[in-house]
Amino acid sequence: MNQYSRQNCKSKGRQFYNLIKNNMTKLLLIIFAITTSFILPAQQSPKPDSLKEYVGKYKFPEGSDVTEIRIVVENGALWAKSDKGDSELRRIEKDTFEVVTYTGTATFKRDEKGKVNGLHIAVGDLVMDGKKSEEDSPQEANKEWIQYKGSIISPTSVCLQFLMIV
Repeated sequence: MNQYSRQNCKSKGRQFYNLIKNNMTKLLLIIFAITTSFILPAQQSPKPDSLKEYVGKYKFPEGSDVTEIRIVVENGALWAKSDKGDSELRRIEKDTFEVVTYTGTATFKRDEKGKVNGLHIAVGDLVMDGKKSEEDSPQEANKEWIQYKGSIISPTSVCLQFLMIV
């Protein structure tokens, strides 16, 4: 092999190496971009609309430390409210949330149709299972109520009473 052939071979080898190196860098950047595009949305806060299915009252058996918990959406976040205190609920998985204030978990249960019908709370040694109360549906919980002369009335009843007068 002459001098020219060796240099030509080395030159071709470097070109091939640089081509592979540049393409590998591009490939790794593409893989990184694709994986982060799937990971980041999973870590974002849930949309308030997706939280509405959890809203309502959950009743726990007599003798439980807490007999009732109200789940509400405030400022785009899910909250659990009871006579023992309030806590934000941060989503861990689809129906499982971290009970932030008390360092525990809240797992919502569903029936065979996929409708939320119960709540399992685990905070330290405290474990409770409650059922969603049908008397306080999300539609009722989100109505605006007006207090007038000691009575609590809904905007609908105000409209009906006005129509009866006119």
